[in-house]
Amino acid sequence: MPFEPCGLRHPHHVAASRPGGARGSVPARARRDGRPAGPPPRRPGRRAHRSRATLGALGHRAPDGGEGAAHGPGLRGGRGRSPRLPPRESPHRPRRARVRLFVALNLPPPVRDALWIATAQLRDRKLPVKWVRGEGIHLTLKFLGDVADEQEPELAAALARAAAGACTLSLTLGGFGVFPDFSRPRVLWVGIAPEPGLEILQHRVEQEFAPLGFPTEGRPFRPHVTLGRAARDARPVAFTGLEDALGRLEFAETALVSALDLMESTLQAGGAVYHVRHSERLL
Repeated sequence: MPFEPCGLRHPHHVAASRPGGARGSVPARARRDGRPAGPPPRRPGRRAHRSRATLGALGHRAPDGGEGAAHGPGLRGGRGRSPRLPPRESPHRPRRARVRLFVALNLPPPVRDALWIATAQLRDRKLPVKWVRGEGIHLTLKFLGDVADEQEPELAAALARAAAGACTLSLTLGGFGVFPDFSRPRVLWVGIAPEPGLEILQHRVEQEFAPLGFPTEGRPFRPHVTLGRAARDARPVAFTGLEDALGRLEFAETALVSALDLMESTLQAGGAVYHVRHSERLL
């Protein structure tokens, strides 16, 4: 980032007048000899130096990372600047707004409610897990991450292209598991049976968003609904008996999904909250 030089006074502006003479007066010897007036002679043994305030102002950036230097004690920034120069603009620049986005299929409320009830005994185990809110249960097709606000129109256009011609999906939910394995689980989920229409739609999402700076996922698509994520400091021993507990859960539902959504995720103390930013109907 370029730095704008500080408006410092010339040395003869800040020098104090000597006792017995007017400030800025011409030395008597110069008047007698007819020589041009110069700076007053230095006293023997004294060296010219800059004040610490001056050096501090030149050597330090503004605390907020903006342009220019902070004025130290003994410097008056306004009067030291040439009157012909306009006042320096504020170094503060507005930060670009960014939003956390992903592409998803939202389940119908009755299916979400049934899944929330079916997993209640799992939440009662007091596991070190951050559970997805019942109203936020969804199937993620592609996570985009933090995106500049001004990029949203082209993301909405990509969403429309991916959904064009796609039909309403019938998704079969059932069976519980974890990623990566039960020795150290990080994600708890309920599975979704493979379905050609779902796989085609997910592939089209990847293809439409890749040219916008979102690389295609290297891992194979494994459709699932995330129920919760283990806390970062969770120890494996805390999940002892989890595999048996998941095996005892009973849940089987079919969800009809008729929209492809661009979702916003807002992180809060009680967990992430999701909002639909754009939605495209499926045929």
